[in-house]
Amino acid sequence: MEGDSVTLHTDVKTNQQEKIHWYFNVTRIAQITGDQSYICTDVQCNEGTERFRDRLKLDNQTGSLTITDITNTDSGLYTLMIISSNSDSEKIFNVTVIERFSPTIVKVSYSSLDCLQMSWSPVQPEQVQQYHVEYGEIPSGLVWNLILPSNHSSALLTLLHPDMSI
Repeated sequence: MEGDSVTLHTDVKTNQQEKIHWYFNVTRIAQITGDQSYICTDVQCNEGTERFRDRLKLDNQTGSLTITDITNTDSGLYTLMIISSNSDSEKIFNVTVIERFSPTIVKVSYSSLDCLQMSWSPVQPEQVQQYHVEYGEIPSGLVWNLILPSNHSSALLTLLHPDMSI
């Protein structure tokens, strides 16, 4: 889901002799050389390409690749190439990033100093798995999170703390 992190696991433990190359579609985005003296991600591998700027993490023990703060444009084919003196192997990952949906209409049906009754309707109800409602006190910066299953379409927020009635 957009904003999350995803790790593409190699399922190997490097023995310091392999070269590991990661590609997004046909563009190399990360690599580890055999002696692990050179590990690059994105900008260093691609002479200034900033597609994944500061969002790639490469595990130098396993070669697994983590992409943080994923977006819809990160969807596509990721290819892992492991090159060793004995053989070469390739593994392809198909990554699909699901868009975060937000309600189209949020309606406040009741409000007072210490509570708020709200309801909503989703953009595409068949694709919603759960709702995340955040609320808090603006001056203090305290924020609480409420996670609701997709069959809920309203919440009663009371006393600005997680004591809720749904």
